[in-house]
Amino acid sequence: MHSTLPLVSVVMPARNAAPFIMDAISSVCAQTYPAWELIVIDDCSHDETAQIVEEVSKAEPRIRQLTNYRRLGAAASRNRALDLAQGSYIAFLDSDDFWHPMKLDRQLQFIKASGTAITFGDYIRMRPDGQPIGSVRAPESTDYHRMLRSNFIGNLTAVYKKSRLQDLRFENVGAEDYLFWLQALQRLGEPVFATPSDVPLANYRVNSASLSGNKFRSAKWPWIIYTQHLGYSKLKSCYYMTNYIYHGLRKRCHAV
Repeated sequence: MHSTLPLVSVVMPARNAAPFIMDAISSVCAQTYPAWELIVIDDCSHDETAQIVEEVSKAEPRIRQLTNYRRLGAAASRNRALDLAQGSYIAFLDSDDFWHPMKLDRQLQFIKASGTAITFGDYIRMRPDGQPIGSVRAPESTDYHRMLRSNFIGNLTAVYKKSRLQDLRFENVGAEDYLFWLQALQRLGEPVFATPSDVPLANYRVNSASLSGNKFRSAKWPWIIYTQHLGYSKLKSCYYMTNYIYHGLRKRCHAV
């Protein structure tokens, strides 16, 4: 029935996600765009995550469950799924986040209309209990040089054409999604565009460590990306780091 629609592979790493993973999976199952596969990679959970995924996959053949035999982390788990993805498009959703039902539908229509290789969008930030605490507005477009100033592509909001970034994979570093999208835009050498929408198409659950002010530890990762992975001087890295902090603070200033 859906053979004429391009397949979207949704990549979901999961570790000890039992309290939230049904919300994430249900939001994929509720998509109005029907041509998707969900690849869930359980990263050695010691709660009921694997059992929950196994049970729901029995009733939904579009869900594929994989289990790591040793803990790999989010980056390597996503890479394992990317190696197996059969879709023409790739999307990411972590096991504690969830989507608007129209997300894939609107984004696939926008990709077809605009020709963009990557699309992304706005999202709502939530507390662990699901209480909204703000929204993050995506710019209309971004490119490699603009992305150096901040991660404007929320990982849970993005969809990209696999053919344009066939062998791109995550590196096992802090802020691995930021480095992934930087490398993607560097390869493309062209701007990419956000999907227009009257409502945010994704919901991001802020973990307890982030809410409690553990900002300094996470702030070191962009610095490492600038200095080590991109090879920028300390002066140049300071410039981009200042921009990164500024935009990070702005992201937290929007009400829902």
